[in-house]
Amino acid sequence: MDFADFRLVKFDSIHEYIERSFDDDWDSPMSLVLGGVKSIYTFDLLAETKQPHEQFEPYYAGGEFCAAVHDTTTTGE
Repeated sequence: MDFADFRLVKFDSIHEYIERSFDDDWDSPMSLVLGGVKSIYTFDLLAETKQPHEQFEPYYAGGEFCAAVHDTTTTGE
């Protein structure tokens, strides 16, 4: 997988939506990205991937929110 086909997104697990992506924060320290060092965080960081020919959907802080679904189903075949 090419590094350009990967990014981190901030997922609010309480309200179940993707709050924002970190497309422009690759050079920022994780403490700044996470909002400081804490013992408990109210969000998860997810790895989002795409195919080389696709474009990432933008997620903006304070913008429209997208409900996220974690699919773990199998066909059993």
